[in-house]
Amino acid sequence: MTPLGQRLAAALESRALDGAVTRPLSRLWARVASPVRPLSLPAGVAVVGVGGATLGGAGKTPLVAALAQQLAQRGVRVAVVASGYPARIGDVLEVTRGHDVERVGDEALWLARELDEHDVRVVVGRRQGAVDRAAQLASVVIVDGLLQCAPRRLSLSLLVLDASVPFLTARCPPAGDLRADRARLAAAADRVVVVGDASRDLEHWVASHELTMSPARRLLRGVRLDGRCRELDELRGLRVGVCLAIAHPERVLRLLASRGIEPVAIALARDHAVPRPTADRVDVWLCTEKCALKLPARVRGAPIAALAERFSVDNSLISKVISLCPGAALAT
Repeated sequence: MTPLGQRLAAALESRALDGAVTRPLSRLWARVASPVRPLSLPAGVAVVGVGGATLGGAGKTPLVAALAQQLAQRGVRVAVVASGYPARIGDVLEVTRGHDVERVGDEALWLARELDEHDVRVVVGRRQGAVDRAAQLASVVIVDGLLQCAPRRLSLSLLVLDASVPFLTARCPPAGDLRADRARLAAAADRVVVVGDASRDLEHWVASHELTMSPARRLLRGVRLDGRCRELDELRGLRVGVCLAIAHPERVLRLLASRGIEPVAIALARDHAVPRPTADRVDVWLCTEKCALKLPARVRGAPIAALAERFSVDNSLISKVISLCPGAALAT
């Protein structure tokens, strides 16, 4: 990795605030934050929640897409309730691939485009209304960003962890980005989905809370550039700029370093924002597919290349979801 990339990745990995003020606030957050949300579950459907341990970056939305795809391929009628953030959505809305990203949000639009060919409906809006609408469309409803609900528990709750940094600093905001105390996250979950190779410490944590662990893998399909998919290695030797608006851009920087690609410029923005690259003398700008939804085809004369990543999900997890819905059980 270039000195620029090394310094930036190190700064990003240690960016959590720490001090006499932030530590007490972080402990207060941990005492009061709950991963359980009020929700009245509709009858006759299986409702599956997918939540991350951290405030972004764990991979819950790609996991939702992988689950929905594999279930649909098994003949299950699936609908997804997506996060509409940062859009301000009033009424419940079924998202199509033609919607504007500013109206429905980047994650909802990405899911709609990703799942369109599988006939999976994507719904956004206030959670209760969106779940109710999705329940009218499918026998399995997957809710992105919901770990657990009350007064009745979800049919299945999946806690998504990135194996390389499952809990990051293990502190809640503002000293870190853990959503809630780890014990509360474990109590809310039914199963842990680990993206990557779990360490022994992580395996021990999962076992100590009597949870089942399911593996998931990131699959890099290359980059989408000028309307077609190419190998990432084809960018080696080009003047590559990186423009990202994701929770943990350091993961992308380390991926590029592992392929011998050294960015000549890096433009970062907060998660869900619009990245605004300003450098010249760049041959191609590399971003994620979610970021590409908010960018034109070319920026400052250089084309946009979007990393095409997908997840693979363990078959036992798919079978578990199918078993929860009487109507879907026939698909086995």
